[in-house]
Amino acid sequence: MLTAMILLAAAAHCKADPKLAKEASVTCEAARETARRRVPKGRVKSAELEIENGKLVWSFDLKQKGKQGVEEVQVDARSGEIISVKHEDAATEAAEQRKEK
Repeated sequence: MLTAMILLAAAAHCKADPKLAKEASVTCEAARETARRRVPKGRVKSAELEIENGKLVWSFDLKQKGKQGVEEVQVDARSGEIISVKHEDAATEAAEQRKEK
């Protein structure tokens, strides 16, 4: 029962357009685990399914305690492979959020 509640809470953080979600072979939860293995001490701040540079990706922002900004990890939503990992400082993250609105 507790495991089901944890999975539901984790799924609630995934933002995905239903049309894009139908194209994804990899679930948000599986992609999240891949991202967390890459940034093991990171806490997922956001998770979003999007098309980036022509690829369908799960994009995760992971915050590490004591470190400024976030690590953005993109996982291919079809293969499950990590596409990119980059550090975003507060200014870069804010600019990206403005661009998305």
